[in-house]
Amino acid sequence: MATCCSGKRCTCLVTAGPGVTVEGNGSTGTPYVVSSSGTTALEAADTPTVDVTVTGTGATGDPYEVSAAVILDPAPPGGGTNLLQEGPDGVFVECADVRGCLTAGDGITYDPSTGEIAANVSGDTGNTTVIGTDGGLYTPAGTTAVEATDSQTVDVEVNGTGTAADPYVVSADVRLDAAPPGGGTNLIQTSPDGLFVECEQVRGCLTAGDGVTYDPDTGEIAARPSTDAGNLVTIGTDGGLLAVAPAADPTSVEGGDTPTAHNSVTGTGTAVDPYVVTTDVVLDATPPQGGTNLIGSGPDGLFVECADVRTCFTAVDGATYDPATGEIGAHLSADAGNQVVFGSDGGLYAAAGGGTPTVVAAGDTPTANNTVTGTGTAGDPYVVSTDVVLDAAPPQGGTNLLQTGADGLFVECADVRTCFTAVDGATYDPATGEIGANISGDPGNTTVIGTDGGIYTPAAATALEAADTPTVDVTVSGTGSTAGPYQVAAAVILDATPPQGGTNLLQAGAEGLFVECADVRGCLTAGDGIAYDPATGEIEARPSTDAGNIVTFGTDGGLYATGGSGTATVVQAGDTPTANNTVSGTGSAGDPYVVSTDVVLDPAPPGGGSNLLQAGADGLFVECADVRGCLTAGDGIAYDPATGEIAAKISADAGNTTVIGADGGLYTPAGSTALVSTDTNTVDTTITGTGAAGDPYTVEADVIVAPDPNGVEAGPNGLLVAPSADAGNQLAFGADGRLFVPAEPPLEIGCGLQGDGTAAAPLAAFPIAGLTAWASDWACTDTGHSTLKCDPDTGALWTPPEHYTAADHLYQEHMNPVVANQGPTGGWVFLQPGGAAAVLSFNVPGNFLGNECRKWSYSSHCHGSFDISYSSTATFEVGYIYQENGAALQIRPMWGIYTAAGSARRERYSGSTSETAFDVLPGNGVLLNYFCAINVTAGTITINSWTSDGTIHTTTQSN
Repeated sequence: MATCCSGKRCTCLVTAGPGVTVEGNGSTGTPYVVSSSGTTALEAADTPTVDVTVTGTGATGDPYEVSAAVILDPAPPGGGTNLLQEGPDGVFVECADVRGCLTAGDGITYDPSTGEIAANVSGDTGNTTVIGTDGGLYTPAGTTAVEATDSQTVDVEVNGTGTAADPYVVSADVRLDAAPPGGGTNLIQTSPDGLFVECEQVRGCLTAGDGVTYDPDTGEIAARPSTDAGNLVTIGTDGGLLAVAPAADPTSVEGGDTPTAHNSVTGTGTAVDPYVVTTDVVLDATPPQGGTNLIGSGPDGLFVECADVRTCFTAVDGATYDPATGEIGAHLSADAGNQVVFGSDGGLYAAAGGGTPTVVAAGDTPTANNTVTGTGTAGDPYVVSTDVVLDAAPPQGGTNLLQTGADGLFVECADVRTCFTAVDGATYDPATGEIGANISGDPGNTTVIGTDGGIYTPAAATALEAADTPTVDVTVSGTGSTAGPYQVAAAVILDATPPQGGTNLLQAGAEGLFVECADVRGCLTAGDGIAYDPATGEIEARPSTDAGNIVTFGTDGGLYATGGSGTATVVQAGDTPTANNTVSGTGSAGDPYVVSTDVVLDPAPPGGGSNLLQAGADGLFVECADVRGCLTAGDGIAYDPATGEIAAKISADAGNTTVIGADGGLYTPAGSTALVSTDTNTVDTTITGTGAAGDPYTVEADVIVAPDPNGVEAGPNGLLVAPSADAGNQLAFGADGRLFVPAEPPLEIGCGLQGDGTAAAPLAAFPIAGLTAWASDWACTDTGHSTLKCDPDTGALWTPPEHYTAADHLYQEHMNPVVANQGPTGGWVFLQPGGAAAVLSFNVPGNFLGNECRKWSYSSHCHGSFDISYSSTATFEVGYIYQENGAALQIRPMWGIYTAAGSARRERYSGSTSETAFDVLPGNGVLLNYFCAINVTAGTITINSWTSDGTIHTTTQSN
């Protein structure tokens, strides 16, 4: 391989490309240095239709990535919905999306799911316009016929021939069922002024049972007390049933609390002082998480405000928070060199920088493909270009209407027009987008396109009059022309003043969407018979304004024209709140107009109950069985809604003496009772009252207590025998409640005593080993040296506490693992094999071995044996550091090398240390620590083994 570099200098020419700098001359001392010329800045620039995003830092490991997404306007300026959609394969608009932009006006039907537009033929009664065999609109010529059709509730009658001299007369009578299905009499009646049902008719539906009187003339229902002798049941001053009865137990009301509510009850439960139950919500003063309860209680109820919640939040690194306003912000560092600031849109912004080359890569989205060219220098800048992705197979399965031209994306009217088709009654030209009415070519069709381009069907003249009956008011309005068609309405007549003079119980009750779009509406134009508003997308049929045209819009929005001999008769149904009229037929001789009337029964009357009026096969009816459900029984009344029978209800409570008397009335026997009082030597009896309901017998009895002192007295709660309160009185009450004098209890003989306290067996000490004199061979006296003493304050015998002693022994190897090559320590330090201090510990607890009275002392001893290797230059000391109860550390040296040996050695040595203490309080314990310690001043040492052999002796002292 050829080379241009040899010797001390490279002869190759190195030049800098875009974004690169070259320094040096290629010599060994000054070699070529190739580096980035600086930082390439790259920013994203958006357009109204594409959102460009730049990520990465431009470094080799984190290149710039430029991606672009097509911007879809979520709120187009027309106020509608954006028809452009974004799929995984790009942007698309399908026919299914455009079809919702159109709506149907009068005379047109439109299916937005298929885009099909058709003429809307009115379904109003009498309309003769149909779809012809060729799919066009067709209105046959002929004679108008009107025919009556009855319903279960109305009889309709048509008279006349429909000419001006003999007009059609439509009348209707409400049908009343003479034999209702319940078998009773129909309560609905007719009068010259209309239908009515009065209270007079309903009252005969009820009868009276036991304990009740009923007046069918007035409808008054009353309780009937029995007339049997001695009956106590009467009518009280408030009109209720009254019978003297034992007083009931008082009602007790208490407040019951829950963890969330506290109830309190005030009052006595009387009429003047009723029970009042008050509830207070319980707010936890110390919630389980330990914080403050945010729920507050004010004069208008419980509340939690924003100010209460804001203190629940705090800000940490990178954020600021103002608890006074609840505002959360980003916290920008004040450190020198920080490039993070707030951008013009309020977001965090950091400008790019550094000295490394910038790498830009293209990132794609489902709606845009990005391409990056250039090197990023001023002479060859990065160029990011974006291609919008168009979905070749939109998800609805249609063709994407979006196309790409030399000047950008587009959708034209010609592309949208294929989304629509025409069906019966309409023509549609997808080449021009023109929608027209399709006039049938069937023979006899009189519908044409008028001179003004609207649909036109000539009218005929028909005469129509209304005839009323006592129960139905028929109204005919209009002139029969297109602008004023005949309208036949029938209303059931409700008599405002029925003949019986009451109020008519029959009442009359009473009983409604949009869409918009506006992007492709300019693609359509209107042909003959059609009016189209491109501002709204509304398509409607356009009737001709030529004179004599009878084509109009029916009440359901469809095209409407009646046929006739040159002119068409228009018959429409008019409804009222009480009657629905229906017109069927085409008005021809073979299919005459049929006007039917149904009485409207309110399914939800304004009073909130059920409508009692019903429709049967023979007409309207209300029966007694329907009315009986309107009544319910209150206290003291039994009611059978199946029969309408009302009866008095006798209480089943124990002790009730009220029954049904022989005459069917309520009866409570009084009874004739004579009471005489008889006194005895011990009871004085008194009787007051006459035994009548208003003055019942009252029997009182007083116990007679003799005037002499006898221990019996009359108290507020009865007779009382109470023992005297004099000192020394032993009179008491026994377990059976009777008076008794307890016997003297036997003496309780405790430990160390004998005898029962009698003369024969007096109390005495009880020496277990018998009676023995003080030993004569003792040099001390019993009075000076005996330990048995008596406490003058308590009278108790006592001896000093026992003495106790205890000992313990520990043997421990500390070097696990070995402490190796320990250099100078800078003073005495603990040995820490494995990271923990090597120590021999004695832990003596307070009150050990049951000693709770005497002070105590201890003596401890620790013997150490050490196996140590040390270097030739090592100087050191070893020993223990002693500590008592966590107090100051005390050094106990045992062996050392103070002059270097000049050669490495391994030797074993041993030594001991002891500690003693006195007057330790009984409740105090002792913790003694003997820490293994060294002090290396030069060289290194290795502790191969260190054993501690320790003992401790404890004993109690004389205080």
